[in-house]
Amino acid sequence: MSATQTTNPCWERISVILREQQLSAAAFSKELGLPDPRTLYRIKNRNGRITPRLAATIHRVFPDYDAEWLQNGKVTFSVDMPSGIGKHLAVTISRRISKRLCCNAAVWNVAK
Repeated sequence: MSATQTTNPCWERISVILREQQLSAAAFSKELGLPDPRTLYRIKNRNGRITPRLAATIHRVFPDYDAEWLQNGKVTFSVDMPSGIGKHLAVTISRRISKRLCCNAAVWNVAK
């Protein structure tokens, strides 16, 4: 890869899944029910995008990976905030996403 070429961000997200799940592109394709890995390699080699349909399929088979993150790299968190806690407010992240993406995430205790 030359210095002017950049890696496709969509392929980078697929690469994260392949590494975390310890799968080859062929094995990942098979898990998703794709006939072969050509769809994945088109994303890699042609700077393609992850379609909504492919993102939904990946999320269905591997629910730890958010469909929105797969498509555009953004993650929406939902936060549960228990009422009546008083002085300390526990904030928990209720949505599961890739462990690698959350390596710096934490549960915060906020004093009022």
